[in-house]
Amino acid sequence: LIACQIESAKAVDNIDEILAVDGIDLVFIGPFDLSATVGQMGNLKHPEVARMIEHAETRIKAARRPMGTVPHPGCTWKDMFARGYQFVNAGSDISRLRDGSLADVTEFHALYRQA
Repeated sequence: LIACQIESAKAVDNIDEILAVDGIDLVFIGPFDLSATVGQMGNLKHPEVARMIEHAETRIKAARRPMGTVPHPGCTWKDMFARGYQFVNAGSDISRLRDGSLADVTEFHALYRQA
């Protein structure tokens, strides 16, 4: 599987050239990294970020390429499939790291917290 990640404003600007490359099996939009490249880290509802995501989605669908992403607040995996995504990751590396760390802290507190 060869996946190409669209995770910067420059990638969105060059989306048609990227889509013209033969051999790409999946075009993956990384919304959180994309938002960070325009100074709006995690703010996926910011007009510029939303416009870039929508533009990338439109161009990827027009090129008839499989499209992937991660679910994010306000968009479940069901919403993503309804929007035309064929690959939706179960979560991001950051959320997995956070969830694992919180589980460790919870376990530690359960074992060692003084009542």
